[in-house]
This record gives sequence, structure tokens and C-alpha cells, in this order.
Amino acid sequence: MKKVIRVLKKKFFKNQLKSKFTEIHDKNLFHGKESISGTGSDLIQTAIISVEIPKLLLKYKVTAFVDAPCGDLFWMQHVEFENTKYIGLDIVDEIISKNQETFNKKHKTFEVKDIVKDVLPKSDLIMIRDCWVHLSYEDIVKCIHNLKRSEIKYVLTTSFPNVTLNEDLTGIWRPLNLQLPPFNFPLPLEIVNEGCTEDNGKYTDKSLILWDIQTIPIY
Repeated sequence: MKKVIRVLKKKFFKNQLKSKFTEIHDKNLFHGKESISGTGSDLIQTAIISVEIPKLLLKYKVTAFVDAPCGDLFWMQHVEFENTKYIGLDIVDEIISKNQETFNKKHKTFEVKDIVKDVLPKSDLIMIRDCWVHLSYEDIVKCIHNLKRSEIKYVLTTSFPNVTLNEDLTGIWRPLNLQLPPFNFPLPLEIVNEGCTEDNGKYTDKSLILWDIQTIPIY
């Protein structure tokens, strides 16, 4: 991950999100061996959440689930949704085209969307995993505003509870604790520790955390 940050730090900071993530995809700059979305989307790093996500969907009676960004569905294709409608969103056109060809079916659909500014599909819950860590404060705030305008009740997103000081984006990635300034998210509804082993266990606190969108403050 550190090597990727050094390579991308100056190259992409000022680029638009679509061109930024399209180039990352096209050149496999996350160096994912199993998934083009990177090592965080391999079957080891997603083993726990693959089991826990269906439990959350059942507990919160989720009938429509948005996955944004959905990536190449390398691990998500193994998650059991039963009768829950799955809507995969991604900013990269090629990803959505491939997913539509491979996975499109009655309960799985895919759309090209920029979750920072585009109108989001009506659903009960949106998962924004490994996304805000790649965005600037400004884009995260825009995304939060966009969530609040949507007809979505819950957000399940990546946070690092052990982080003691947040920093704005100066490269391509950094961990964020969403309960600290400048975000100040409230106490969550659920915390699912992912059991992350990347970078020799440096990010063992990496979690998917659930909030009611309307309780999230904005600034």
C-alpha cells in the first residue's frame, strides 16, 4: 500500500474522480492479484464481512441494498442476498459493463454513478466500503450531503476506530476515524471488525460501521 501511495501521490491528486479511478482500474495500480479493486477485496480480507453483511441485512429488514463502489464483484458475488435486491454502482464504465454482462439478473443490477454528486437509487442501505479513504474532505462532505438527499436510511462504511487524528487527502489513501473531527459521526448502530491483515496487521481496527444517515452531522 505504501508503494502505491508514493506512485500515485502527485499524479492523481488534482484529477477528477472518474478519470482518477478509471486509470487506477485500467493500470491495476492497486496491484490486486485476485481483484482489480486491490488486496482489500480478496477472499481473505473479506471473509468476515461476507458472513456478517447478510446478517445485518436480515436484522435491519433491508429489501434493497446499494453497493458503492461495487468494483468487479470478486468477493461480493459469493455473498448470499436471498431476496434482497442488489444494486451495484461504480464510477468506472468498464467495471459496470463487465458486471452487467456477467452478473446482471433479476435481483442484481448495475449502474454507472458518481456517489459524490449523482442521484442515488432508492434503497434501505448503502455500503460505501474502501471509498472515502480515497476522497478529500470536500468530496466526502459532498457525498454525505448527497446521502441525506437520497431515499436511503442506512450507510455501512469503512472507519478505523484506532485512528486518533484525521488528515485530509494528500495522496491516494489514508485511514479515517469517522467519529473524530471533522466528521464527528455519532455512536454507531453496528461495528463489524473486518479482521484486516494487510500491511502486517497495521490496520487491525479496520471496520464496517453502520449509521442511520439522518443522524450524521454535516459541516
